[in-house]
Amino acid sequence: PAEPVWKLTWGAISIDPNSGSVGHAVGSSSKRKAEREALRSCTTNGGGDCKKILFAYHNQCGVVAWPKVPGPNGQGGIIAQGGPTIEVASEAALKRCADGGNSGVCEIVYSECSKPILVR
Repeated sequence: PAEPVWKLTWGAISIDPNSGSVGHAVGSSSKRKAEREALRSCTTNGGGDCKKILFAYHNQCGVVAWPKVPGPNGQGGIIAQGGPTIEVASEAALKRCADGGNSGVCEIVYSECSKPILVR
């Protein structure tokens, strides 16, 4: 029998730092397509300044952690993290967010996986 053939898929996350609007794409056939879709999605979700890709990934999960309470002097910020599962990526993102001066009060505001597709 023939060996299975897997098609890689891409995901991307964009964010408007002013409004907090998040844009995303999963299951795209290329990094470029995923990034374009994430920017479009950010604008559709109400973002007015969606010009930057926060994170692009393939065949894994991506999450975004957001500080509920900024640290002193506004330090800390948005964390994007990849991992083999949403749980692993979330745990790492929340730790990075808390360690980044956000008073330890962070939440996951987006999570999704872009998985390979069996084509044969």
